[in-house]
Amino acid sequence: MTRVTVRRRSGTGTIPKLAHLKHSDPIHLEAYAGWIQLGDYDSANDELEKIRADVLNLRCLIYSYHKQWNAPLNVATAIVKMTPDRVLSWVNRAYSMRWANDGSTEKAKPVLLEAALER
Repeated sequence: MTRVTVRRRSGTGTIPKLAHLKHSDPIHLEAYAGWIQLGDYDSANDELEKIRADVLNLRCLIYSYHKQWNAPLNVATAIVKMTPDRVLSWVNRAYSMRWANDGSTEKAKPVLLEAALER
């Protein structure tokens, strides 16, 4: 996946290039339709989750920019459950845990350790 570096108020991060998202979305939607025609609704859902995870990761970036730390924590936690293989989701979750209400570095560390064990 092609990545670009962006400046955040609180540092730098990477997000998928929008051109990549636009290109892959139709492919996932076609695959979704194919799975539906075959009656495999679980695989169809998996295809939709791939699109949704990308969009939600971008939403985390926006919330973080506005320093609304509890919102990206909830979103990132949902993304980790949907697609545990995506590193950016774990990083967003840990970063949000660091800055959310009652957040700390100590609360963020276990998230990153869990991510390392998942990989």
